[in-house]
Amino acid sequence: MIFTTNTKPLNDALALGIINANITNLDKRSGIVQLTATTDKLRINVETSRIRTQIEVLGSGDGDYSTIFVSSSTLKQLMSTITAPTVSLEFSESGLSIMAGKSKFNLPKMIDISEMSLNAPEIPENYMDNAVDVDKSTWKYVKENQMYAVATSFSHPVYCNVFLGGESGVLVGDYDNSIFTYANLPTFGDQCLLSPTILNLLISLPDGSKISKVGNSYIVFVTLDSYSYVTQFTPFYEGDEGIGTYHSEIFLGLMVHGENSVAVNASEITKYLSQAEMLNTETIPVIEFTLSDSAISLRDRNVNCVVSLAAQTTTSYSIKFKTSFLKKLMSNYGDKIVNVQPLVDAENEVSGILVWDDKLTSMLACVVSA
Repeated sequence: MIFTTNTKPLNDALALGIINANITNLDKRSGIVQLTATTDKLRINVETSRIRTQIEVLGSGDGDYSTIFVSSSTLKQLMSTITAPTVSLEFSESGLSIMAGKSKFNLPKMIDISEMSLNAPEIPENYMDNAVDVDKSTWKYVKENQMYAVATSFSHPVYCNVFLGGESGVLVGDYDNSIFTYANLPTFGDQCLLSPTILNLLISLPDGSKISKVGNSYIVFVTLDSYSYVTQFTPFYEGDEGIGTYHSEIFLGLMVHGENSVAVNASEITKYLSQAEMLNTETIPVIEFTLSDSAISLRDRNVNCVVSLAAQTTTSYSIKFKTSFLKKLMSNYGDKIVNVQPLVDAENEVSGILVWDDKLTSMLACVVSA
């Protein structure tokens, strides 16, 4: 079967449906795309963990039905280099041939259709009811400013996800390394856990996308003149098998802005921490963080640097942090003036710091000396 369509809408559809950041060797399905051609549509199916996507592109086919699996990344990359206004896709037993102008390109099939089929979104008739606009600015902010703190170890799998606190509030953190970030951002009205792959999906959506909740899943959709797009993603929920409880109330209870904070330029602290890392010879570098009446000092075996406060304080303490985590936290604030407040435990000992600006609050526990 040969299916012919315009190049641009096909490229737009592939760019939208195939998210490079979600392709991983750990998930075989994430690396393939299923193409199905009919007399008037090309259906594109993509699936990765807890995400099912289907896009339909208009065109013309000379047969009733053909389907094939090919490499998603190869197809997307190849199509992005084609400048001919139209392309023809020829489906065969051995693979997919793409004809553009006088050129022809052959992609081998990845797997036999009898061995596997990608799951399409489960779309009820009323999926457009109560749909709202997708606010991509929230998810871009989370990706750029909070995901540095997400856990990468599966010893506590719940912290490998983004915690949404209902209609607003996004919490991202790593329990094992005692670092958390919180931003009071609008979400979509459900307390749940989003995987990094779902976050990548939300960031990649085109303008005009709508979202609605159906059961425990969400349906995202957009219809344009040249193609239609629908994807279903299913968040994790606390209590799901193998996930656990986030205990958000504990961390949010610690992240309350107090009056005993000091103001300091985050970029100055970041600069000295970068220099400390540059000179470090330790396996796990640790920096001493000391607050006095007019400055914060940073000291290890190789550096001893002082950052002036915006105003004097009567508060003083000295604690130690893993250099890399303190640098990640501070560098995320760029050149802003941030507030730094001590965290105090039940024994009235300083156990870490709270750092915030007008939008983001971050918390980091100190290193406990042996």
